Amino acid sequence: MLGPAVAVVVLLLLLALVARPGSFVVSVGEPPAPAPATEDAGPAAGPSSPAAGGQAAPPREDPEPAEPAPGVEALATLADFLLQRDASVLSGDAVAWTASSADPSDAAVPDGSFTVLRSLPLTRFESSVVADTLRPVEAPVAGEDWQARVETLYAVAAATPVVRTDTVLLDVPVDGLGWRVVSWTPYPSLGEIGTAAPWDLGEVHTLVGERGVVLAWADPTTPDDGSLPSQRLQDAQAWGGRVATWVERGAVVVDSYLGTGWPRTTLVLAPATTGQHDALVPGPVPERPDVFAAVTTDVQTPDGVGDLVVLNPTARSDLVEEAWQVTVTHELVHVASGARYGDGQEVWLAEGLADLVGWSTVVPASVGREDVAGRLLERVAAGSADVQDLPDADDFTASDTEVVGDAYEGAWLAALLLQDELGVDALLALYEAASEGPGPARQRTDAALREATGDGREAFRTRWTAYVTSLAVA
Repeated sequence: MLGPAVAVVVLLLLLALVARPGSFVVSVGEPPAPAPATEDAGPAAGPSSPAAGGQAAPPREDPEPAEPAPGVEALATLADFLLQRDASVLSGDAVAWTASSADPSDAAVPDGSFTVLRSLPLTRFESSVVADTLRPVEAPVAGEDWQARVETLYAVAAATPVVRTDTVLLDVPVDGLGWRVVSWTPYPSLGEIGTAAPWDLGEVHTLVGERGVVLAWADPTTPDDGSLPSQRLQDAQAWGGRVATWVERGAVVVDSYLGTGWPRTTLVLAPATTGQHDALVPGPVPERPDVFAAVTTDVQTPDGVGDLVVLNPTARSDLVEEAWQVTVTHELVHVASGARYGDGQEVWLAEGLADLVGWSTVVPASVGREDVAGRLLERVAAGSADVQDLPDADDFTASDTEVVGDAYEGAWLAALLLQDELGVDALLALYEAASEGPGPARQRTDAALREATGDGREAFRTRWTAYVTSLAVA
């Protein structure tokens, strides 16, 4: 049976396990810039396009001539400037880094960022201007100011390199010699799909393992007691060490299900505050930040799209060791699945498999399923939960935590039912078939179910409903 500590956190864990957010990837090359909102904006009409009411569109006035694009020489000097600035990071040359800023008191990154950068075991740090994005600023702050989008490829130890995009404001000194950075901010911006750079969030401790690289941030609100390392950094080291242990254990279990065809070293971010967490996770701040204990997010890599994991600090004191192990393993399933099959699965199937593998790290085979899915089964028995349909994608991100919990536990029971009926190998074959190929995810899942079980979704849904109901009344 489950130990008392595990049983207590089952409900919280299943509410906490993550639904993958939508893709926020900014493509390499020419990321699409969000169109500025204007009060008189409307649909564009070509010279021969009908306007509203079927009338011919009036002739358009010639647009104002665009600012001339910078010359080849300007781009070349900027590329050289970025190359030297990158070299200052890898060499630890703080003087050169500071000299690259327009005003050392108005640094291009928050105070201490260079120190944080140097504390990271970076193996790559390379910046380049996105094509055709260097333009003069319309209202210069001082002198000649230019703006560009800059991609920075960075790699921490052996983790998969990440490509991030930032908006950089540059100043050309009065003497016209060289470039200097005025500001360096996420593109588009925080709260949209941009995320903060890991080195912009304060003191961080890095733990490098065989299967993961963990960045654990210090809590800036913890008083500095004058010790070396500081108490807050010691706390970060201790937390990061625990996370690294869960990553190593979880990766081995994921290999046993999904093989080794996924990144051998996953980047795991462990912020200490909700502010750090919200800056690292793309999209708007969730209404219920405590619902998910972790998220797996898409990031741009040199080879396309990859994944990293972000842990939620609000769950740090709520989940016991076993629950965190399940959470981390669950997220690593998403990393492995994304690398092997992409992210095209129906959500109930993706989350069900992730929970199946995650729980296998801590739940003995002898443990009854009613012990893990007890909350859902109690609600079914009481008539307050509907299991007539498999969980819908919206159920996993609902504002109602009861609905979210039902979705995760129901998806886990669906995966277990398929494993019972087909065996692990056939379940994984079904998962692969449902992940790839043309058509929407639901259509692929229907075809995969028919191929694997001999019938389709409706027959499986009926069996799943009966299965959950029988557990509920047992």
